[in-house]
Amino acid sequence: MADSVCPHCGAPMTGFYCEYCRSSAVNPDEWDKQNAALKDFHNRLSHADKATLAVILTGGPLPDFPGLLIDEGLACLSYMNHTSLSMEEVGVSDAAATRLDSIITKLKINPADNKTQDKLAVLENKLKDYRKKADRDGWMGIFIFAAVITIIILLFCHFMQFL
Repeated sequence: MADSVCPHCGAPMTGFYCEYCRSSAVNPDEWDKQNAALKDFHNRLSHADKATLAVILTGGPLPDFPGLLIDEGLACLSYMNHTSLSMEEVGVSDAAATRLDSIITKLKINPADNKTQDKLAVLENKLKDYRKKADRDGWMGIFIFAAVITIIILLFCHFMQFL
């Protein structure tokens, strides 16, 4: 584990990253420590309630190694879902999409071998599909709302004729 005090802000730390300033206490050149930090992060995710899950997802540490970034991107996919109408779960899905976008950006900034580039393309396509579905769902909600309002206005006008 990391020191008990954050080296950047001085806040108490209970893991590999500071919960106050979100900085990492892991050296970027140490793969095994970054891997352990990610396991600690996923442990926190698995024990978080739905209300705080989006906050933890958004502020979690991002590794520096391409293999760990790809694994982290795949983990984000499990949180991105459109089947629920719960606002908390929509927030979690959006937070996972934001995290995946950050991972994709980091992979593009530090390009690696061709296998990593192929996996990056898959993650980009999944994010693009998620955003298309989110846009479609948003427009569908607006359409349904407008249709309900139109029906109410038409019914109101219809019944006003009889008065």
